[in-house]
Amino acid sequence: MQIDAGMAVAVVALAVVGGLSLWFAHALGKGKFQLINGYEPEKVKDAAGLRRLMRACYSITGWALLVSACAILATRALVLWLFSGLAVAGVSLGFMTAASTKHYRL
Repeated sequence: MQIDAGMAVAVVALAVVGGLSLWFAHALGKGKFQLINGYEPEKVKDAAGLRRLMRACYSITGWALLVSACAILATRALVLWLFSGLAVAGVSLGFMTAASTKHYRL
């Protein structure tokens, strides 16, 4: 079964964003908070906790998107895997946003 252009675009987009999310998780895990737009160091309550939270959530997001891209290629089930990957990423990033208030004053 051939892969059509729309599916190819989805796979490439998921793979690129997933890879960038994993890179971002790695950078934040090393404490490079300056990558975050609007980050203010004086508002951090717990830098180690914020680093762990963000690294975990961005890692989950990155792996979910990469797995979705690979599953689309393997099964050709675009809608199922696209929405599954985006749902996991959305929940992970939503949790990160809600939980970050424990470590960062808004």
